[in-house]
Amino acid sequence: MMESHMSIQIRDVHQQMTRTLIVQATVPLIVCFFPIGITLTMVFLHASPSGVGICVSLLLSWIPATNSIMTIIVVKTYRKTVISYFHKCCFKKNPQATSTVFATSAERHWTNDVSQNI
Repeated sequence: MMESHMSIQIRDVHQQMTRTLIVQATVPLIVCFFPIGITLTMVFLHASPSGVGICVSLLLSWIPATNSIMTIIVVKTYRKTVISYFHKCCFKKNPQATSTVFATSAERHWTNDVSQNI
């Protein structure tokens, strides 16, 4: 009954937030199962290779990052903003001017260093 009174934009935002919450609830489960599975396997095999504990803790520390990345992927406005940012950074219209400025700046820096050492 409530859905019939929602506008198209509100329904779209509602669906995105529902998907985001579902993804944020399931991704940690997936990310956690792998390190826990490694730990349980090592316990049952009575194996203790060096560095496994560090690797497991590193994998568990990725949970906040995966939640953030999944939110950026799922929410349309975040995704479009990130994609447009990368397009602006990676596909500049005049890449030769940037490299020329960098080269002349580096040459100036190098010649200043050489003249100070003489």
